[in-house]
Amino acid sequence: MDYGINPLFEPNRHPPKRDVAFERVVLTSGPGCGKTSVTIGLEYLGYQVLREAAADYIHFRKAQGSSCPWKEDHFQDEISLASIKRENQQAAIGAWHFQDRSLIDCLGFYEFTGKAPAPLVAQEFAQTNLRQRYFPTVFLLEDVGERPLEGLRIESVEESRQISAIIQCKYQELGYTVVQVAKAPLSDRIQWILDYLEQHTP
Repeated sequence: MDYGINPLFEPNRHPPKRDVAFERVVLTSGPGCGKTSVTIGLEYLGYQVLREAAADYIHFRKAQGSSCPWKEDHFQDEISLASIKRENQQAAIGAWHFQDRSLIDCLGFYEFTGKAPAPLVAQEFAQTNLRQRYFPTVFLLEDVGERPLEGLRIESVEESRQISAIIQCKYQELGYTVVQVAKAPLSDRIQWILDYLEQHTP
């Protein structure tokens, strides 16, 4: 029976072609650039993914009755701690693990908001080797003109671009190579990332 599924997204159609060492491959961008869509697409293809903590935390707080969790004083601290916990719980199984943001993104959001991490969060960051934690190349998705999901994001297009620039600088300061994933249909962006990894992974 034909369910009308795009063949690209058939589960496990494009698993890694060979064994590779465990690598945390980070996808980043400003809000609303299609990053989460790419992450979901990679998951449908059979890859291990780590979703962004912020969206889950917002859903959780809203279920508890908070109308605007992002306005809470310790919002970014809660996101950072959740991100640290998620990363530390990853199973180090061979192959690429794709991440929707990383701890370095958290640092970028602190800078954007002008707030300093809480002492506990700062201590966690200090104890983590951010320079060698992730795959050396980070994928920065260019703005595709999407609007953030209603109820999940409040940043404007201009603010999203500012966040993207700050995050890019954070990765570069820590020694990562940032490559831009151009605006393109979703399946093309996913395939470009996979092709890049195949060509640049020893």
